[in-house]
Amino acid sequence: MSFELVYTITLIPSKNGQAFELTPSNSTTNPSQYIFDYIGKHQFSLYKDKLKIIEVKSFTEICDYSFKFGNLDVINNYRLYSKSIGGTGYKVTRKPSHESKKVNWSWNYSATSSSYTLVNKNASDRELARISGLSLDGQDKGIICMNDDIPEDYKVVVLMTACIIWNRNLLSKWMGFLRRLNGKKQT
Repeated sequence: MSFELVYTITLIPSKNGQAFELTPSNSTTNPSQYIFDYIGKHQFSLYKDKLKIIEVKSFTEICDYSFKFGNLDVINNYRLYSKSIGGTGYKVTRKPSHESKKVNWSWNYSATSSSYTLVNKNASDRELARISGLSLDGQDKGIICMNDDIPEDYKVVVLMTACIIWNRNLLSKWMGFLRRLNGKKQT
């Protein structure tokens, strides 16, 4: 499968590693630049060309993330959640409404390549996107590749869910380090 939309993701140093910049590799095809901002442990925002387009909130770590879209009202009912507690994959769903179709996507983790692949479970596991790098394998940059035939409202959902996965992976490594550090102090 070939991917036409490719974004490079980098940490924004001024945000202490809590925000990402997504830069398109081909500015004539996909000129928009995105910023993913970590607001709090369970709250994130995605900006497109400095305009907030998505806000995501969750009340607990094991709860799903509900999406609130600034100007895309049609897709306000997306959810991202772990396949299982402590699991390595994520589900993206949307209940159908009168103007939308049901979404049943799955971010599947590959331990051999330290990457995730997004597949459409409603279309015989058709591959929609891939993410790699950054917090998944310790690199300074990451890559997200998407099929170019994904509708625009779905693209922002793919970008947002990919950033949440990268962010959760960064936080889990940091929390593991703090647990080990605190364990050594107690002995």
